[in-house]
Amino acid sequence: MPSMTSSNDAPVTPYDGCGRCLLGVRRLSRVQGATSSPARQRDLILDAAARESGHIIGWADDWEVSGDTDPYTRPKLGPWLKDQHGPYDGLAAAAVDRIGRNVEEGLRLSRLNKEAGRLLLTADHSGWWDLDDPAQENEFTLKLFGARMEFHAIRTRNRQRAVQARTAGEVAGRPAYGFMHVRLAHGAKVDHTENEPDSAAVAREFARRLPADETGRVTVDSEAARLTRAEVFSPSDWSRVMYGKEPLGGRWSGNVIKRSCLSDASLGYLTHKGKAVLGPDGHPVRIAPGLWGRPTQSAPKARPAPHGAGRAFRRYCPLGRLSIQRDPTSAPLGRNQPGWSSDTDIPDRRSVLGSPWIPVQDLATSAESRSACRYGSSQKIRTRRTVTRRRCGWTRRPTTW
Repeated sequence: MPSMTSSNDAPVTPYDGCGRCLLGVRRLSRVQGATSSPARQRDLILDAAARESGHIIGWADDWEVSGDTDPYTRPKLGPWLKDQHGPYDGLAAAAVDRIGRNVEEGLRLSRLNKEAGRLLLTADHSGWWDLDDPAQENEFTLKLFGARMEFHAIRTRNRQRAVQARTAGEVAGRPAYGFMHVRLAHGAKVDHTENEPDSAAVAREFARRLPADETGRVTVDSEAARLTRAEVFSPSDWSRVMYGKEPLGGRWSGNVIKRSCLSDASLGYLTHKGKAVLGPDGHPVRIAPGLWGRPTQSAPKARPAPHGAGRAFRRYCPLGRLSIQRDPTSAPLGRNQPGWSSDTDIPDRRSVLGSPWIPVQDLATSAESRSACRYGSSQKIRTRRTVTRRRCGWTRRPTTW
């Protein structure tokens, strides 16, 4: 059988229908250190598959993915489990905790995997998993339970470290949009924080445009649409690029711009949940030069919303669908009300870019005039079925639109 090598230097062989064509499952919450490294997981999976006369036809490598994530929603493993990447005969992992650290989701995966007639193999277990055997089922459940306990211990330890660093006035976590951490050596602690030129320029631009507008046409949502059309990295994608990862094509939103304008992190302060952390002297702890001053920070909040500030965004997608969605900052619309539709069913939502907005009242006026031209301006009567406590049961009551 000819051997190939995948892009991550993990060998794969073609699917031949032998009944033991396995999918290698690897996962890491953070790609660093030697423990459970990609190479180590690869070797354990290959050795376990060789012992059971199996071979690997592909790899589902989920890096920077928490163990608490549902396996069916993982970027790499999810499509395989949903049968979107071709046939395979089973899953092979280095350990049970690489499949997941959630007991309920791990048991659900094993059950659905068994119902599909597929095999399950991990290097921390001798042979194939037979979950019809009560002893092996208990062992598999205990391993998931232990992985869940370890997940809670890791999360508690990380939170305690963050609280300790915040109390000492030190930086913990990723920088806010417009800033970057500077380390003197790879893997060392953060030495200081400074402004990142590109993202800082973008932030200062929308912070300048919002309070300077006098027409009522520049809002946080119109700025989000402008930045999305200009293909400027959103804060989440910018953070990924800063840490050497591929961007996901996320879009800007008005809430993101609003939080950036009003957050104390934009003033250069150490923050927790968007508010400045106070030092022993009772003053905010400054870690970097601010992107702007306090007056600029309060300008978007102090500026009143213009009359009829509701916006309807029109989004075009390559599939030919049109979605009109109400501005989330205006009055909410229910899912069953006219003029509301969702683009969540579009497979590739990252390719859908926000186009210029139009006032909601103009859209309503246009729709009303077109309806009057087509159906006339006479009064419309509809009947609504209501439940009463009378013995007759259902009654009809006329209701005027």
